Amino acid sequence: MGTSYSRIATAHRLWVKINGFDRSLYNYIRRLPIRLPLNAKILDIGCGTGILGISIKKLFPKSIILATDIEEKFLDKIQEDIVKLNFPSSEFNVGIADINSPENVLILDTRTNLYLKPETFDVVLFSATIGYSIDPIQSIKRLSKLVKAGGYLIDIEMSENIIGRTLCNFYRYKHPGITNIIKILNKNGYITEKIPFLLTEIPAGLSRTGIIARKSSII
Repeated sequence: MGTSYSRIATAHRLWVKINGFDRSLYNYIRRLPIRLPLNAKILDIGCGTGILGISIKKLFPKSIILATDIEEKFLDKIQEDIVKLNFPSSEFNVGIADINSPENVLILDTRTNLYLKPETFDVVLFSATIGYSIDPIQSIKRLSKLVKAGGYLIDIEMSENIIGRTLCNFYRYKHPGITNIIKILNKNGYITEKIPFLLTEIPAGLSRTGIIARKSSII
């Protein structure tokens, strides 16, 4: 993620709470057509303020979350939220990882290295993250391998409308293209669809497009 984004990490976190972005994104996540096992393992890549990971933890209370980001400032704040929300530390971990090599994680608390093996997670989710990769196509392929057969990959991607394009320019986000993302996932064994945001899911719906992909149980 660009240096400019690092400088405004705290302000960004406060802003998404004030303008209702986190609330509208939670409302979107809770109506996604996903079914998970009781102790589902979930990876939140490029977690930023932690909205996605926290939202899905609330919806699936027994799930085990690993949230990663390259910006440690975000992770420090997420750890504060984990305590406030009384999430067990054994069920919600955070670590430093780069979208270019998402399998390599440095767990923040213990400063130990963790390598994520293929087909480890029931859900891999991210939001406007792929565009910071040196090679978005390879990053999508690498992320897709981390999902178990029958699991889900969820991308809350920047929209290609004028608001989305403006934000991409502001954050120096190189949009890989919704169509390209879907094509790559379909070629790698996923059944993929776009799920539009509703009017009640604004402001998130003004700048985001939801992509949900389920990995075939037969690879």
